[in-house]
Amino acid sequence: MLTNVVVGFGALIVFYAWLQAFERRGVATGTIVKIEKDADEIDVPVVRFEVGMQKYEFRPSLTLRREGKKKSIGSRVRVAYNPRDPLDADIGTPVRRYLPAAIVTIAYVVFVWFAYWAK
Repeated sequence: MLTNVVVGFGALIVFYAWLQAFERRGVATGTIVKIEKDADEIDVPVVRFEVGMQKYEFRPSLTLRREGKKKSIGSRVRVAYNPRDPLDADIGTPVRRYLPAAIVTIAYVVFVWFAYWAK
């Protein structure tokens, strides 16, 4: 019984993760306007983009050490954003857009496999 509840709850988490991936369906071109250091001394780009006549800035949710070195102020990047809330934005590469949902899905499938078929 408890396994069924956990599996059902997991399915909702997987659905939510993919929903978040597809919410950011708006696409724009942004420009790196500055590079800041985070608590781990990793370079984090600050990206500015425009939707309509409104300008928005964000910091990517995931920053890799090597990625910060490749980007410089003035670099143009693809931005994926939520059209209903442009502040919900990230750099729009496929890995950034779909990897979190894919990881959640794989973890869920492994859990379900162990819960039902690996006994």
